[in-house]
Amino acid sequence: MMHFSKITYASLILVVLASCGPKWTETESNGIKTVINEGGKSLGYSSTSGVTILTADRLGFKDLNKNGQLDKYEDWRLTADERARSGFKNDCRTNCRFNVIQSSPIHTSW
Repeated sequence: MMHFSKITYASLILVVLASCGPKWTETESNGIKTVINEGGKSLGYSSTSGVTILTADRLGFKDLNKNGQLDKYEDWRLTADERARSGFKNDCRTNCRFNVIQSSPIHTSW
């Protein structure tokens, strides 16, 4: 039977914990936050934008629509075509129409 010292157990625990943490870091300079993903894309955004960072598969992604989940169009690992076809286009059209309607003057003297 093998006997491990306390140091060996502590080292093993540190290795396990280090391999479970996020694979991204975040820095800020002049109001611009930068997320650097290990082996992936770097992301930038304004600290006043309200954007939050989601972690999926230990990587960082911008939560552009602020719904708390990683949507296909937010996943930089996908191709541009996959992201464009994911439904964001429809969401954008709906939101754009809503904004145009909201900003149109209401005519009450017809």
